[in-house]
Amino acid sequence: MDIYVPKILTEISQLWPIIVLFLAIGMILLAEITLDARLVRMLRGVIISFCLLAAILTSFNLLIDPAIDFMDMNLLAGGIVPDRIFLFGSMFLSLCFLAIFIVSEALTDVDQNRSIFLCLLLAGLAGTILIGATRHLVVLLLAVELASLPIYALVARPSSSSTCYSDVGLRYILTGMFCSAVTALGVSLLYAVAGSFHFQKIALRISIGGIEPAEIFALVCLAAGIAFKLMLVPLARAGVDVIASVRIDLGIWLVLAGATAGLAVLARFIQILAWFADDSFNAGMAGVLAIIFGITILAGSVGAFRSSSVKRLLAWSSVVHIASMAMGLLIWSDRSGLASILVYLIIFALATVGVFSIAGLVERSFGTDRLESFVGMSYKNPFLAVVMTVLLLSLVGVPPLAGFIAKWNLFTALWTQELSWSALGILAASFLSIFYYLRIVRAMYSKPMDLIVIKIPSPVAVIVGGCAIGCFALFFLRNLLINLSYSLLTSFWG
Repeated sequence: MDIYVPKILTEISQLWPIIVLFLAIGMILLAEITLDARLVRMLRGVIISFCLLAAILTSFNLLIDPAIDFMDMNLLAGGIVPDRIFLFGSMFLSLCFLAIFIVSEALTDVDQNRSIFLCLLLAGLAGTILIGATRHLVVLLLAVELASLPIYALVARPSSSSTCYSDVGLRYILTGMFCSAVTALGVSLLYAVAGSFHFQKIALRISIGGIEPAEIFALVCLAAGIAFKLMLVPLARAGVDVIASVRIDLGIWLVLAGATAGLAVLARFIQILAWFADDSFNAGMAGVLAIIFGITILAGSVGAFRSSSVKRLLAWSSVVHIASMAMGLLIWSDRSGLASILVYLIIFALATVGVFSIAGLVERSFGTDRLESFVGMSYKNPFLAVVMTVLLLSLVGVPPLAGFIAKWNLFTALWTQELSWSALGILAASFLSIFYYLRIVRAMYSKPMDLIVIKIPSPVAVIVGGCAIGCFALFFLRNLLINLSYSLLTSFWG
């Protein structure tokens, strides 16, 4: 006997990875109010690991299923399209979250608010995943807020040693609230002039009537929210200050989630303009974006040079990498730009989890993350020194490490599309990164004043060691990685 299932339930089931995350939040909160604290700590890890693995495996199975036609999949009248990019995003971000969770559990002391912290991070993960599937401005706005509001609650909360709220966190919240308000204004204006919230209909309206000043102003307002996520100039400082001051698990998530969400949103908006806009407008937009990305790369490099805190140095260098990835969006007429971004993002995430985890371990061991704390690491823990060196060299782009593939693909994609200045900017950023990353390497291999052994928990050793091995492995599996990135983009422009 056939069972009738309402269409809305069938559509919502397409968002299974997000549903799993909210189930995890509900189970953790239920356990928190009904069970003993010791049992909650044990169940919390099981629930989060199981739900993240369920989201990863479900996304992977759907991604490789040849029977699924992603071009015909849609939800809520086309407002959400759970295509290959959505499935890749859910799998990629869930893997990153799982690695961050493992490191966090190993480095974090017992905290009575730990369940609330993890539930908020899971909610932010759900919102970040949803951003990659939306084709509707209102849904996009809601997804961005779902991804952002839990982070706002975390960055400004009092630390365990103080009852005062973080000034850096409050400034981050105020900046984010301002950008959200400006973005909402842009959404309203764009609807007023285009008569629709759907990306494709907006693109069609632009193709018929041309770009009007009101539409340009609306798109500039929308760009404010994107710039905040990507930590572009002049909003980079707010993100860097927070990453350098919060606990390491939250800092890693801010970097990776902001990069993934910001690049996905920016790609969707370029999709609006590049489809039907004339060549002169596209050329002008490419010039403006290239200047913004170039200035951000320069500002990030200068900020990294001036930093004596390793977390701050890594945060500024992340700004450089994210702006470099965004350069690939200048190639909207060819799939090579987006493919190079996907390759770069995967490799960047691998190295970022590793280097920030080691920085967090050193900060936990010595109470500070300043360069002086890394002096003599090759004597205190040779394993950590070797892994950190490998990951930093991958971020520079030295062969035979995966970072070289990421930067070479992006460089060649820009060069072949006659964007030589942008390609040279990527090359210059890589050259400059040698000097500020080598500051850390030089400190690690200097002779220490003492020989205090740095103890590394086994889970952290597995994660950072896996990141280093992955940087070697992906260099030799580069063809597989590149082919994967191209296959994921088959439905992006649909």
